[in-house]
Amino acid sequence: MRKRIPWVAGLVGKSIEVRRGISSATGSSAAFVCLATIRIDSVAEFQAMLSQHGAEILADIPKYTNIEPIIQFDEILG
Repeated sequence: MRKRIPWVAGLVGKSIEVRRGISSATGSSAAFVCLATIRIDSVAEFQAMLSQHGAEILADIPKYTNIEPIIQFDEILG
């Protein structure tokens, strides 16, 4: 992670916030092992970034995990 997150941040030109799942409220395993948040202004901006760097980024993922990534778009409300 110490190499890959700064590498991806450099490619996309955005900072990335990374969180590790610890547990759920019931004490069972966390729903997600890791969450990486890239603040991008629009879905169109994300799609442009993905078309430019997506293949390279996605090809790197199997080098450090066998977990299938999930991409989710969120809207900041407050």
